[in-house]
Amino acid sequence: MSKKQFLIGFGTTFTIFALFVFFFLEPKFGPQLTNVNQDPDTNTETSLTPTPLENDAMNPDYGNLSEDQQKIADKAIGNLLNSISGLNPSMIKVLNIEEKEFNDSSLECPKEGENYAKVVTPGYKITLQADNIIYDYRVASEGDNIILCEE
Repeated sequence: MSKKQFLIGFGTTFTIFALFVFFFLEPKFGPQLTNVNQDPDTNTETSLTPTPLENDAMNPDYGNLSEDQQKIADKAIGNLLNSISGLNPSMIKVLNIEEKEFNDSSLECPKEGENYAKVVTPGYKITLQADNIIYDYRVASEGDNIILCEE
């Protein structure tokens, strides 16, 4: 067996052993989350409950939208976040979401020089606000048609 073959075999064995230890043996290091605090008088355990942050940087202000409406609004929010640098989700507020049947595939927001199918297209008109600027989005119910309607 050559030195190279030995090192490859040893490295593989060591990696498998390390993964076994990591996944199957109880850790004996780092912070322990059990027995957070024990009351000496009653000998009962108490624990801490995390409190959510009021200004969660990972969530926009959805207002009173249902979970389904939030998923629809997320399409427009994702588009807005990708188009403006420095914007984070907590800076976005959903002002309105309205289900509509648009007259064509432009979602009633045609761009000059473009052709659109003249079919009734179900979708949503979504109004967002970020940094005191109002954004008018149109999102088709089917597919990935997301349009920022700029006038």
